[in-house]
Amino acid sequence: GHTGEVAKGDFLALVHYVLVMSYLQYTADHQHMPSADIILGHDKIIEILENLAKGVDALTTIIPILPQSLVDDIHSETFCRECAEQFDLLDEDRSGVLEPKELIPIIQEL
Repeated sequence: GHTGEVAKGDFLALVHYVLVMSYLQYTADHQHMPSADIILGHDKIIEILENLAKGVDALTTIIPILPQSLVDDIHSETFCRECAEQFDLLDEDRSGVLEPKELIPIIQEL
């Protein structure tokens, strides 16, 4: 259901989603920068953002066109471990899911 809760197994995907959205939004907002146009182009960035707006499942089609350094970072063991640790810190009631009020700090940090 749409309870706004995020289970530990879904937390990494949520973090990936937020980071990729942030990266793409930044790139779209700064499309006058030559590297943004060379890498993707404004129209492609807008198309990607629209696809991501449909949900986290769109990540699988977006990841392959991101800069390799970003892909490497978000798939590294260190990043995954830090996400799991962050989840445990945020899950104050140890329910195994993050309720919306528990998600606010991580969204603000990202």
